[in-house]
Amino acid sequence: MTLKHFVDEVAEELQNYLGDHYEVQTTTTLKNNSVELSGVRIRQDDDCMLPTIYLNDFYQLYCKNALTLLEIVKKVAKGFEESRESIQQLPIINSTQLEHCKDKIVYRLISKKRNKELLKSIPYIPFMDLAITFQVVISINPPSFHSMKITNELLEKWGISIEKLIQLANVNTPRILPPRIVDMGDMLQELQPDLFLEMDLTNDKKMDMIVITNTLGVNGAAAILYPDLLTSLCNKYKTNFYVIPSSIHEVILVPAENDSMTEELKLLVQDVNRQFVDMEEILSDQVYYFEYTTKKFQ
Repeated sequence: MTLKHFVDEVAEELQNYLGDHYEVQTTTTLKNNSVELSGVRIRQDDDCMLPTIYLNDFYQLYCKNALTLLEIVKKVAKGFEESRESIQQLPIINSTQLEHCKDKIVYRLISKKRNKELLKSIPYIPFMDLAITFQVVISINPPSFHSMKITNELLEKWGISIEKLIQLANVNTPRILPPRIVDMGDMLQELQPDLFLEMDLTNDKKMDMIVITNTLGVNGAAAILYPDLLTSLCNKYKTNFYVIPSSIHEVILVPAENDSMTEELKLLVQDVNRQFVDMEEILSDQVYYFEYTTKKFQ
C-alpha cells in the first residue's frame, strides 16, 4: 500500500469513526528542507480550527504490522481531540493587520538550497548559503512554539518592504527569543565522542566550544544574526571562530587562529547531518568563519 492510499484509507475510516459532526480532509504540507508530510485535517461542526494530524510515522508502523488500521484511526481521533484542546488555549488572533503583528515578527534561518519551492512563496533575505525567513509569533509556552508564516501575499497586504521586515525582526527576535550561550565542549565530547575523539577543535588555550541557541531551543541558529552577538564574543575571547551549523536550532562556535580547517570541518558537518540530524532540521553542510578583526563572515 502506498502512502497516498494509506492516507485515503485512514481518512475514510476516520470519517466513519467520528461521524457526521466531523469533516475529514486529506492534506500534504511542505515543511522545512522540502520535507513533505501527509495527513488529515479535521473540523468539528462549525469550528474555525482544523488541526492537522500527520500520518507518515503511522504509515511506517502499519507497513511493519505494528498497528492495525483501526488502532491508527483511534490514535488519530485522540490526537485530534488533544490538538483541539491545545489550540483552544492559544491566544485569539484578532487580526493579521500589521499593527497587531509588527511587535511579534521574528526571523529564522533555513537552507536556501533545500527550500527552493518554499522560498517561492515567502519573503526572504539571502545570507551566505542560507535564507532569513520571517514568522509572526502566536504563542510561546515552553517547549511549545506557535507561529504564523509570513508569505508574499501577507507582505503585499501589509504594504511594507522586506527591509522593514528585517528591521522589525532585528528588534523583536532577541527580545522574544533571547540568546542562550553555553560552554558545551565537554558535554559534546560525552554525547558524541566518536565525532570529536581524534580532532582537536580548540586553540592553544583549550577553550571549550560554545553553543549558541535561544532560550526556547527552537530555531536558535538564527541567534547568530542578533546584532553584535558574535562581535561581543570575539571581543570577549579575542579570537576568530568557526561557526558550525549543528541544526536549525543551534550553532557551535569553535575558536580558531585561521580558516585552515574549514574543509576538514565541512566533512565532519556533512557526516553528522547524514547520520544524526533529522532531515527537517538540517541547516547546512557548510562551515562559516567569523573573523575577529573585521567582525564579518569570511
